[in-house]
Amino acid sequence: MARIKTISDGTKIVVREEKVGKAGEAICFPGLSSCIAIVGVQSSGLVGAHITIGNNGEDFDAMVDEFKKYGGIIEFFVAGQIRMFKDHTKSPFNTRKKIRDFLKSKFTNVASVKFHDLSGGDVHFFVERIHYNIKFYKTPSSKVVVSGPNYPSCERTEINKSAFVVR
Repeated sequence: MARIKTISDGTKIVVREEKVGKAGEAICFPGLSSCIAIVGVQSSGLVGAHITIGNNGEDFDAMVDEFKKYGGIIEFFVAGQIRMFKDHTKSPFNTRKKIRDFLKSKFTNVASVKFHDLSGGDVHFFVERIHYNIKFYKTPSSKVVVSGPNYPSCERTEINKSAFVVR
């Protein structure tokens, strides 16, 4: 049985481990220590999933089912502790190529799937959308506590969009 669960939609949301959600403006993925965040960009917002090394192929299928309910995904960004995830995941999606091929097979209209490895420690990862502009940020998890569903306000380091690469 899949462990992926949907959270309530919102303007700014926090997507914790094994959760999927839709945001109008921003998503925070707290505590990416061995996990990956998968973000789908829509013309009207963002959808995101927080995938752990314990998730399996059935969980990836459940994530896709939830993403498809939201519809309209035009591009994917995958970020997190990708090297650690690849070495320890229980899913069959243990390489960038396998993740990319899986997403593109399920979403045939997606322009690209881009990756960025956040290796270097436990971080909170942020994605924000202002009109058609997508921005990415990170901050060490030790710098701020993300509690409950409250989107945190904190100092962050911007990740240049060009740091995300097609694999």
